Amino acid sequence: MKSLFSVSAVACAILLAGCANKDVNDAAVPDDVKLPGWVLNPPNQDQFVGTDCMAFNGNMNITKQASSANARLELANQITVAVDGLAETMANRTGVGNGEAAEGSDFTSVSEQLTQQSLNGAVLDAVEFGKIEGKTQLCTMWVLNGERSKALFKNLVKASGASLNAQDEDVQYQKFLSSQARERLDAARNRDN
Repeated sequence: MKSLFSVSAVACAILLAGCANKDVNDAAVPDDVKLPGWVLNPPNQDQFVGTDCMAFNGNMNITKQASSANARLELANQITVAVDGLAETMANRTGVGNGEAAEGSDFTSVSEQLTQQSLNGAVLDAVEFGKIEGKTQLCTMWVLNGERSKALFKNLVKASGASLNAQDEDVQYQKFLSSQARERLDAARNRDN
């Protein structure tokens, strides 16, 4: 529990520093924390990424499964936040155009199915050891790559019943992707509580 708190505290501090300064690599990391760079600064170019580190218990398989489960949960939370934001945007867009509100329950059902399918398409991208307070950690990174992220977005727009021109689609896709950064920050804050 203490190591989970430590990872969360470090991640939160670095994420907050990243909000003020785009160059997260310059953020000070405590001397007793040595983690792979992608844990604290995951790549997020057109993809969703979930990372986690677990105290290594001597059994590689069990520790990897536990870390992977947490990383996939973080990934699922990011996708859910992005879907919720897109659902709200699409409902507002369709409601304004013809005076009728979009059918929310149908879209919610479809979006839950698409989110689950997307999570099943996520891949384990990296596994590395690190250290926190002298204790060995096994870190994993799960990724829903750009092609799958774009396909999820297109399917969600289609399910919403909205029609977007190319420029609006690009803007909405960038909003869809940017919600993952907000989710990471919220997750780091919630872990500290």
